Amino acid sequence: MRAVTIIVLGLLLVVETWGRGRWDRRGRSHDGAWRRLNSPTMRKDTNDLLYGLTEPGVLKLRRDNDLSLEDESFGANGVTTTFLNEAKDEELARFLNLLTLVRFANSECLSTEGLTGSCYPDNECVGLGGLIGGTCANGFGVCCVFIGTCGDRLQANGSYFQSPNFPDLMPTPNQPQSCYFEILKTNPWVTQIRLDFDFFELANPTGGECQNDRLIISGQASGSPVPAMCGINTGQHVYFDLQNKRTPVRFTVVTLSNSSVRANRRWRIRLTQLNPRDVPLAAPSHCLQYYTTPSGVVQSFNYAGGAYTNNLNYVICFKKMSGACSITYRNVNSTGQESRFQIVNVESNGQSIVPTNQAGAGVFNCPDDYIVVSGVRLCGEKLNDATTNIDFTVNSPVTDTTSGPFILPFRTNAGSVGRGFSLVYNQITCALS
Repeated sequence: MRAVTIIVLGLLLVVETWGRGRWDRRGRSHDGAWRRLNSPTMRKDTNDLLYGLTEPGVLKLRRDNDLSLEDESFGANGVTTTFLNEAKDEELARFLNLLTLVRFANSECLSTEGLTGSCYPDNECVGLGGLIGGTCANGFGVCCVFIGTCGDRLQANGSYFQSPNFPDLMPTPNQPQSCYFEILKTNPWVTQIRLDFDFFELANPTGGECQNDRLIISGQASGSPVPAMCGINTGQHVYFDLQNKRTPVRFTVVTLSNSSVRANRRWRIRLTQLNPRDVPLAAPSHCLQYYTTPSGVVQSFNYAGGAYTNNLNYVICFKKMSGACSITYRNVNSTGQESRFQIVNVESNGQSIVPTNQAGAGVFNCPDDYIVVSGVRLCGEKLNDATTNIDFTVNSPVTDTTSGPFILPFRTNAGSVGRGFSLVYNQITCALS
């Protein structure tokens, strides 16, 4: 945890010694007065010092005549108050009355520009290369936003990687160009990174391949590949695991010059570093995507651009809600609007295996490109597994009733590609017996 300390009379040595719990002219320990709590309660320690704490490891002292015991105005946003108005040790109380000690965690904050940042002291934010975007921690800190672009390397959680001159579009290159960006772990306990594509627009794939533009990620754990990405992926997210060593993760955006390909090119990607205890955001291992809400919309990559890419093989995971027994997928929303479902499989002669405007289910109909729900492969141009409707010419909700985790695998080969899927999902609670 980083913190800011404001000391009125510059009693650094005294504060440091007290913080270790060993300072007393009679040799008595004051560890109790500095105890870290896990609840926002106020209690007395063995020395009759009143203290309150709202977050582990976050401490704030104020003069006893500035704040009454009932005043809770400083209990929010990770800023904590220790009350000293009943201190028996008069000498300790007299010294503490002369200073104000403020500490706060680097918690998440929202900047005035609408970007997510971390709460820092203003001088530390500037020193780390961050941009100040408003205040936090009741005005004691600033919302610090870290933004990198081509050629930068950052080591800050919640960093952004964006295209040059964002939000302006990049000009069409006259020759192939590469933009490199690197991120380092903020601490050894980071095991995972989540990428949120606030904006992502590159040239569309050609024949299922990102031939013109692509984002390539390297340096992650060997068992956690991320496919090359192109097209439109605004609003998407991905996870990947990290290596144990301090190897930087590199992001490379390649843009190729091609006068016949006209494309908008810009991106802003947020990088969140996670450890296994970052519940509920941390994803199970090997989940490329992880949805933590009981309902929402899940899409294949570049659905907005019109086509998925070749050689995909990844798993979409859903956090199973308490009491949920099943999850239902449909490509028709509550107003009756249909989102096109198209996952293509072809014969050796180039003919589609599944007839036009029909659903396909099973290994025979879906040998190469498919999603899997409850162990059944699904493909074609309608979403239907025949469980509730045997007419494959219509869409019908598909339900996964597995007792294990809710997952949605997606696989494609190197042949023909289709639009993909945009599915509304809803977790269903168990029926009462």
